[in-house]
Amino acid sequence: MRLPAGWTGVIYERRNGLPILHAASFALPAVDGDDGALRAIPRMRRNDVLLVLLEGEPRFAGYPRRALPIRLRRADFAAPVEGMPLSRAFARVQFSTGRRAFDLWIEFGAKPAPAAAVRAADRALATLRLAARRTG
Repeated sequence: MRLPAGWTGVIYERRNGLPILHAASFALPAVDGDDGALRAIPRMRRNDVLLVLLEGEPRFAGYPRRALPIRLRRADFAAPVEGMPLSRAFARVQFSTGRRAFDLWIEFGAKPAPAAAVRAADRALATLRLAARRTG
């Protein structure tokens, strides 16, 4: 993923070896949890965006196939997962591609999501590329 100017991001591996991506329109703190909630979310302002892409085990895949690039749809906006502020818009996209399954969470700094923030998220997602999983 190529991040827009002013964005920060990190990709790391969880203990079980599956990658996770955090990308945001603001300066991310040190990784403090897979969902980025502990220290990143309190830093968000009205027009900010936080993207979290979690890869899941293929055996749990059941997610619908969705071609890249991912673009947010109205149906992707839903209630946030437990622990996320109700005062912010939240989009969730569960998808599979190339025998890999992903859970994409996008949190916005306000509810409803500002149009400029949705466009910024779509621009970042347009650059997302997912390689085939390496086997070892």
